[in-house]
Amino acid sequence: MKVRARTYALALSIATLTIGASTPHALAQALQSYVLENVKTFSHDKETEVLIPRIEVTGANIGRADLERMLTSEQSSSARADIMLNLQAQRIVVPQLIVTRTGKDKGRFVLRDYLVTNLDRARFERISLGGFDGAGTTEDKGEAKLTSGQITLEGGDFSKFAAAAKAGDATDAVGKLRVFSWSGFEVSVADKDIPASAPGGNTLRFGLKSAKANTDYNGDIPTKALASFEGMYFVAPPTSEAGKALANFGYDRVEFGINLDGTYNAASKTFALANYSFSGVNAGTLAFSGGFADIDSTAFTANTLGRLSALMKGKVSDINLRYADAGLFNKALVSFAKSQGKDPAAVRKEWAMMIVGMLPMLMGGDPAALKLSEALSAFVTQPKSLSISLKGKKGPINFTDLSKLADPSALLSQVEITAVANR
Repeated sequence: MKVRARTYALALSIATLTIGASTPHALAQALQSYVLENVKTFSHDKETEVLIPRIEVTGANIGRADLERMLTSEQSSSARADIMLNLQAQRIVVPQLIVTRTGKDKGRFVLRDYLVTNLDRARFERISLGGFDGAGTTEDKGEAKLTSGQITLEGGDFSKFAAAAKAGDATDAVGKLRVFSWSGFEVSVADKDIPASAPGGNTLRFGLKSAKANTDYNGDIPTKALASFEGMYFVAPPTSEAGKALANFGYDRVEFGINLDGTYNAASKTFALANYSFSGVNAGTLAFSGGFADIDSTAFTANTLGRLSALMKGKVSDINLRYADAGLFNKALVSFAKSQGKDPAAVRKEWAMMIVGMLPMLMGGDPAALKLSEALSAFVTQPKSLSISLKGKKGPINFTDLSKLADPSALLSQVEITAVANR
């Protein structure tokens, strides 16, 4: 649904109540506690209404009227951001927030149980949202529903975002967040071209079962990051084009997860990627790991140009890739064979022979190419696992030099490649 610029400014103001502050500083002025009721505002086009039936504020450094003006007046984004950069409160509770959209796109969404503790100038100790749900109809009459479980954030600092918004450009801002968790959500959309009475229905669904992330910091510099997104899924109506494509591939749904584990050492300017993996149900796991050198800490703290400049000075020490198959490869092979009208066993043999015969030639006959082709051929013949490692022969390779290694002979002259199958 379309949301105009004024609605974004309102959302940013409301986010101050929910995405705000870390360890609170001493409040410099008298604290106030009060309740606001039936706070209502509209988007610029008057087609989106936001209603907050009740806001409970404890220990704030601004009064009732100032907070209400921030939420309901026609102030500029800069003026709202200025309030955000000064707002402090020990506790803010919003039991319910209702968003209603009229016009061509219609919908109603309800957000429940906002709680913010120790808000201090766009930093916060903890924010939680009990969940949200809603339904709507788009201009082309497609019906959609959205539901979400609890979301929790801890130890956040978004003061740079607020300062950037005040300056008129938030693209360069960098935020901090120590803990994030989400108990999951689902979006369902009815395919208007398929009748609801069709076998399996006409609803397309996308969702996430759970997500969590933890980040350690030394000042503003992240030192350790762990994240996982479990049970991301996509289900299409069986009679839809997407559903038929999935069935042809041997699946009735797609479900996968993502995991991340990385550590940064500011003293040595190194980043170790222990794991970055994608795991699919009845498919397999693709995992990346590696080491990176000469990564200046400004790659995490500077503005956009500063981050890019720091990264371009970095180097790759090693990269490792491992794929453990759990059915995906054979499904892909069978699907391809079927599309070509061939026997899957014949296609498997063709692929294995092609790899052994052509890959070494394409890579200039280098001994490393022979070992790589042998490993790939063994995997195609019996797909269990495949591991490939790359390491600079003369030490870490500059990021800026990677583009020069597109040619296989140039790559093999600079990079040592090892490959192992089914181990």
